[in-house]
Amino acid sequence: NADYDATEHHYQESLAIYRELGDLQGIAEAVYNLAFVPIARGTELGRAIELLDEARARYQRLGDERGVSKAIADTAYVLMMRGDYSSAVPVLKEASARSRRLGDRFRLTDDLTSLGQAHRLLGQHREARAAFLESLDLFEESGITGGVGAVLLMMSALESDLGQHERAMRLFGAAEVIREAGEAGFPTAAVMMGDPVGAARAAIGNETVDREVAEGRAMSLDEALAYARSTDD
Repeated sequence: NADYDATEHHYQESLAIYRELGDLQGIAEAVYNLAFVPIARGTELGRAIELLDEARARYQRLGDERGVSKAIADTAYVLMMRGDYSSAVPVLKEASARSRRLGDRFRLTDDLTSLGQAHRLLGQHREARAAFLESLDLFEESGITGGVGAVLLMMSALESDLGQHERAMRLFGAAEVIREAGEAGFPTAAVMMGDPVGAARAAIGNETVDREVAEGRAMSLDEALAYARSTDD
């Protein structure tokens, strides 16, 4: 908490200096940065959204399209933190449309994986799959193997939700190999938001789970990608 307090104090000081200088870009950045204090604390998320809204409006007045884009995307992530997935979906659609227009592939992959998660958690499985597959294509084209692994992990959770436990475990195994290789860009297992392995063990038994995970682990990257894109075994 002391660290967050110190960070907030620093950002407040920056904001005061920029206001004194009349530096509108600096003010917008300082307001944007301030939003990350309540986000990091995980409390007062309403305040984080207010700050991001203010930052967005300031970026808009400055004609800073990338600033607007990041403020919108981060607003969606806060809504996801609050469990408000239905509100997050249109915000993430707007964010991804902006990222496409700006040619910001890095942010677009982020927008799409979050959009896929929001759809998945709302039970909108077809829309979730479409978002995950598009992000998978972008990560593959960019050569970001860690990102591929993250999407395979999220798709494992999606298949688990659909009761496709064998597919879920193969995707989980393929993702696990990428994670163990320490590929850059691989986020924590928290992206899964669920326990597909536990669900599979309960549904199809330990022996089947272990076999399917092993099959997933034995896949090459190309095989894993083809399997993720397939609609049947």
